[in-house]
Amino acid sequence: MDYTVNIKWDEDAKIWFAISDDIPGLMLEDSSYSNLKERIKNAVLELLEANHLPEMTGLNYTEDMITSPCQFKSRLRGVTDLEEIKRIGSMVPKVSEEKRKRAYKILDDGIYDKNGRLIGEKHPDD
Repeated sequence: MDYTVNIKWDEDAKIWFAISDDIPGLMLEDSSYSNLKERIKNAVLELLEANHLPEMTGLNYTEDMITSPCQFKSRLRGVTDLEEIKRIGSMVPKVSEEKRKRAYKILDDGIYDKNGRLIGEKHPDD
């Protein structure tokens, strides 16, 4: 049977954590994504046996996409492993040139804080 594990980034604690609706009792956390994945593999095997669940034929992972530059910067902080850096970079959605130009035009029409939230509008006199 295939099982799915959800891996998420906790921005406040600066850690990765893993949970699963398929595997009762699976709750792990680690500051390193690669360490967490190794720990998941071992824990899943133990929990399947303890919960008398069917043997694993596949293990799927889901992750949240990065939605802001601040999230990207935060997830990269302290990462030194090249493979982990590439994996984090792959979580950034690709944007077409047309959407990028439209976003810059919109951003130019407002005043934004350091987190990218609109805090005011520019006036023609500005």
